[in-house]
Amino acid sequence: MKHRHLNHEVWTPAAIDSCITRGRQEDWNELRRAALDDAEIMEDLRKVAGYEKNLESPFDDLCYREWWRWVQDPGRETWGPNLKNCGGV
Repeated sequence: MKHRHLNHEVWTPAAIDSCITRGRQEDWNELRRAALDDAEIMEDLRKVAGYEKNLESPFDDLCYREWWRWVQDPGRETWGPNLKNCGGV
C-alpha cells in the first residue's frame, strides 16, 4: 500500500495506522498477510490497534476494534478483518 504522507512501503506503526484508517479491503488483506508472516509487524499492529485512544476515536474506533479483535484471536489465521464491519465499502 502506498501510505499517505509516508515515503516508503514498510509496515511501520505509522503505516499500519494509515492502513487501518485509510486503507481499502485489499490493503487490509495485505496488512493481515504481513502480520501473519512477521512477528514484529504483528506486535506493532497489536500496539496500534489496541491503543486506548484509537479504540475511543469517534471517527475510526470501529476499524481499530475490528483489528484489535483479530490480533487477540488465537484462530486469526482462518479469518481476517473486514472493512464492511466498520461501515466501509
